[in-house]
Amino acid sequence: LERQLERQLERQLEKKNI
Repeated sequence: LERQLERQLERQLEKKNI
């Protein structure tokens, strides 16, 4: 579950970067 949270955070950051 820890890795899933990290991936979700990374995706949210990528969306905010756009």
